Amino acid sequence: MLKITFLNVGEGDSILVEEGGLRFLVDTGKAEVDAPWPSTTCAEHLGRLGIEHLDAVLITHLHLDHMGGLADVAAHVRIDRLVSGWFPRRPGAILEDRPGAAKTVRNLIKALNRWSRTVRSMADTGCKLVTVDRTWKDIRITERLSAEIILPDADLWTLEKNVWDGMYEGKDLTEDELYRASKARNPNSLRSKLSYAGRTVLLAADCYGECWEREAEGPCDLLKVPHHGDRRSLTPALAAALKPREAVICCGRTYVERKDRPSGNAVRLLREAGARVWYTDAYDDGIQRVRSAPQLVCTIDDAGVMELE
Repeated sequence: MLKITFLNVGEGDSILVEEGGLRFLVDTGKAEVDAPWPSTTCAEHLGRLGIEHLDAVLITHLHLDHMGGLADVAAHVRIDRLVSGWFPRRPGAILEDRPGAAKTVRNLIKALNRWSRTVRSMADTGCKLVTVDRTWKDIRITERLSAEIILPDADLWTLEKNVWDGMYEGKDLTEDELYRASKARNPNSLRSKLSYAGRTVLLAADCYGECWEREAEGPCDLLKVPHHGDRRSLTPALAAALKPREAVICCGRTYVERKDRPSGNAVRLLREAGARVWYTDAYDDGIQRVRSAPQLVCTIDDAGVMELE
């Protein structure tokens, strides 16, 4: 049986995938969660679940609401492999702040510094670092579970890599280069496609709907909605192409007006496409009220029967 647990980490992503004896995480949420229980950190959730070992952790992109909690997870859980689109050449090296830079660039520096320290600590424990520099297809994870890891844009990946390597090498980079590399993180976040017993699960990280609406992506059974279900998460074309039976929005319990998160329009598109919409934390969208719970669990049995609760 495939079990996918969407952990309630507030405004962030953390998804535990289990099949047979195998366990891996997709993202780890923030380092701290400013919300009442049952919203809490990924590490605290794993502790309550009694998990002490993970075969792998996939970090979809370097935003703190997706990777900020990794250090705490690694301090309490043995991790065999860390998978990401980029690793620093000298893990542990720290960048200086740029007080006059754009907010997104300063936030990027904070994220890269946390990433650098965490990667160094994990490598020192023997964790294997695995770089995704292209789309990986037909990954056989277990006898019944297969996957793809999709790198949306190889050119954007090259931009990110060159700029981030250059930052650590002390190169004289322009503000435009830094800004573009920072803003590339969401649209170029790694998407995952899981296939099990005839069912398809898409975990779309923060990849905006406009970035992949033209791709030949068939209908899916379960969609982890991109970018916390905000106004950029879906387009009419993408929702119509995916036609998910179930859609999960990883979000906090409070509507974020400046980002339109979760977006009423995105929820409407999902429901028009035939999806039931779920939220990881308590939320009332006017049609559906969700009570707060520690996690939302999807199971798919060997006959392909899928249930969410």
